Amino acid sequence: MAGFSATINESRLDDFVLATVRKVSKETTNIITPSHPTFKRLEAKGMIGEDEPGQGPVEDVQYAQPDRTIELSRSQDYQTIETTPVEVSTQAQYDWVMVLQHLVIGKYEYENATSGAGMTKLITKRMQALDDGLMEKQVSYLWNGVTVGTHNLFGIKDIVQQTPTSDPSRGAVGRISVSNIPTWANQYKNYNGEFKDVSSGGHLEYSFLDKANGLLDIFTECANNGVNAKPDLIPCNLEFMRFCTNLHNEGRIFRDSASNVELGVDGFSFHGATIYHDYDCPTFTAGEGNCYLLNSSSMRWLYASGLKKKWGNMVKMEGKTGYQWECVMQVAMTVKDRRKNGVFWGVQAYTP
Repeated sequence: MAGFSATINESRLDDFVLATVRKVSKETTNIITPSHPTFKRLEAKGMIGEDEPGQGPVEDVQYAQPDRTIELSRSQDYQTIETTPVEVSTQAQYDWVMVLQHLVIGKYEYENATSGAGMTKLITKRMQALDDGLMEKQVSYLWNGVTVGTHNLFGIKDIVQQTPTSDPSRGAVGRISVSNIPTWANQYKNYNGEFKDVSSGGHLEYSFLDKANGLLDIFTECANNGVNAKPDLIPCNLEFMRFCTNLHNEGRIFRDSASNVELGVDGFSFHGATIYHDYDCPTFTAGEGNCYLLNSSSMRWLYASGLKKKWGNMVKMEGKTGYQWECVMQVAMTVKDRRKNGVFWGVQAYTP
């Protein structure tokens, strides 16, 4: 006759739960899912990594291209040499943000799940809920950023502004102000027009993809910034995706089959980049399409080494009938060249 699972002694509860948490965490932790394709894209491009904890990660930034050439000829021979030091680079400095979460087991639940199998099932359910919440929190940080005290984690909406002529309300990205270094700003363009133009004969003549002041224009502006400058991710809102679908039916844009395989979501190909709908991409004006042009090689999502879901020991909750385990995670987001990224909006519906 099969026996029952051994009862977990309260004195061993800590070791058992921590061992189970570490095992379960590897199985259920999934901060990257098809419902958040931008996060998954960054991981696929190798832009989600780790850095040493401490004051915060840094990125080397070249903000100027000096011209120290001297042109000489027989009629212009004796010229003055420029001797001032060449200053072309600086460092963007970013902050770590620490996130805490707690696994809590009440006394009643513990007493009703004291066997190994019962406790494992309970922890699995708790961990899944914690992981789902942690995923949503990180995606929120990725897009919206967060300010904790006087320290900032900058999100996509801070790094890629609609009006980048001044710093975001959260502060200067990487502690570099665009008022001091104007080249420390992203590209931006308001299309302010209908997404297609149909002639009286029903012929589709123009679209926001290639019309003047359209998507192609801002794409080339982002790409005109050194090596590896082409945007490769174009997350968009639902209206933008709807307009792309309409043009796909007209034969003006093509599906990106690789995107469906990698992400589990449909996308369209545009000069090597993938246009895809992301529910976390904001809508600027109701009924109008907008998108972000992101260069994944210009930004990183980082975890502090040794602080990527670090679980602590059990604490018996004071004044409460339960047990608690603390989990620490430390994250940051960095960008080294805002110019390689852009935002495009004002794409309106077609009116016959």
